[in-house]
Amino acid sequence: MPGAVSIAEDRGYEVVLDIQYPLGVSDWGPIAAQVRDADPDFLYVGGLGVDGPNVIAAMDALDYRPDGMFFQWPAPGPLLGAGESADGALSVTAFESHPPFTDDPENAEIADAFREAATEAGIPYAEMETQASASWAAWQILVAGVEGAGEVDNAAACEYLTSNPIETIFGEVQFDPENANYYGDLSYVKQIQDGDWYVVYPEEKAAPDRSLVFPVGE
Repeated sequence: MPGAVSIAEDRGYEVVLDIQYPLGVSDWGPIAAQVRDADPDFLYVGGLGVDGPNVIAAMDALDYRPDGMFFQWPAPGPLLGAGESADGALSVTAFESHPPFTDDPENAEIADAFREAATEAGIPYAEMETQASASWAAWQILVAGVEGAGEVDNAAACEYLTSNPIETIFGEVQFDPENANYYGDLSYVKQIQDGDWYVVYPEEKAAPDRSLVFPVGE
């Protein structure tokens, strides 16, 4: 991702390798070999879905892993499925099914209900995280707009939503029409530790007794 490279360089980091790979790449061996040869202290993968476990498997085949790894939008279950090789991997999230996110009883109830329904449906990774919580927040925002407007009218609902703070599973959001309706940064850093995902940064959002581990293994 060009943006990630420029930001890293602006902040004084040396970018030792920049690989642009196509969507749907099936052979990760050459990419893993380039990463091994560059031997970065930290690997950032601006990918999605199963890119993470695929590149980890390819690096495993070369008996290589960097001290730290970050995956932008991974499928959370498959990355956990990479086992010990994925330990310490980092990503971003907006919600995880642990305190302090579930300190709110309503949020805890929603997370429990999602887990039960997902498990019953046979979904391998049944924890509520960014994708599921974003869908729930969208529903909360829609309901708030209609109830606040007092009618099922798009313009009226939009007027209410852009003029009032809205309570969601993410917390309070305030749409800003002057800034593309951006409502602030709701992203937090999570890490795979002991075979599960935990938020580790910022401190006030970290899971109990969890903090960022880097380099992995120390």
